[in-house]
Amino acid sequence: PPRRGGSRRTAATGAGRRAQSVNSQSTAAPRSPGGRRAPRALTLRAQSTSLVSMVPATPSDDTVATNLAAVSARIATAPRRAGRDPKDVLLIAVSKLQPGAAVAAALRAGQTRFGENRVQEAAAKFPALRAAYPALQLHLIGGLQTNKARAAVALADTIESLDRPALADAIAQAAEREGRLPRLLVQVNTGAEPQKSG
Repeated sequence: PPRRGGSRRTAATGAGRRAQSVNSQSTAAPRSPGGRRAPRALTLRAQSTSLVSMVPATPSDDTVATNLAAVSARIATAPRRAGRDPKDVLLIAVSKLQPGAAVAAALRAGQTRFGENRVQEAAAKFPALRAAYPALQLHLIGGLQTNKARAAVALADTIESLDRPALADAIAQAAEREGRLPRLLVQVNTGAEPQKSG
């Protein structure tokens, strides 16, 4: 709630931005019993943040290696508790919105599988990384448009969201033209839910 004598307003900003809240203090700060002015109420302005500025800074190699080791340790123990072989679990690091330098840091730490959901972003990052790190495996995750099928087939090692016959046809044509076929995972809508693909 606003402070006495102040006002509060909330203004929504453009698409992809958070709402911003502004508190303003319109009256002079009262004097304390000792004659000094009491600390003034601060005017708070929550900066509106674009999606681009929300991308974290590139982490150091040490940070990436430490985080990767912690996740790998959890992966090593969890399947055993469930009576499964840890070798059956693949860690795919989702690298969307991350710079190529962050992906390279993860590669240096031993991570080889990465997931991207935008073909254009993957095409800008991964060809150079693949040349430097031949073991790299790129998974395309999330929905794939049929008009991106050829670029996806040329770039990806695995396409994880084959969810409709039209996309299967587009991938088949692209594979014939490109002379390669990525591994395909078929997405099945087992509950026949209308809001889900598959």
